[in-house]
Amino acid sequence: ANEALWNILQNSKPLPKPGEENFVRDKEQQDLFNKQLRNSELLYSTDEFKVVIVVTPPDDHGDIKPGYPRNTKVYHERGWCYFEGAVSRKFGTMCNMKDKDVEIMLKNIPENTDEF
Repeated sequence: ANEALWNILQNSKPLPKPGEENFVRDKEQQDLFNKQLRNSELLYSTDEFKVVIVVTPPDDHGDIKPGYPRNTKVYHERGWCYFEGAVSRKFGTMCNMKDKDVEIMLKNIPENTDEF
């Protein structure tokens, strides 16, 4: 697992993201993105990293950019956030579990895989 994780990190480079101006990934970029995505759980499940959950983002940013409004869904209702919260909880890599906002959020995320 560690070798796969370090391979992802060492070979990471910024990739175009949906919503960015002129968003297009060539085949090499898409293949790299797919590889990174397939192994992303390693960032949340290994002791090499600690996960800090930021439940409430700052309110002073407004829209990300024109046409892309700020996401107002609560943390545990966002797909990726739900994933990172569930996996980091399962593997004990979440370092701020005692934060009051995180404790509230965790009530909405199953503690074991049988509850999914």
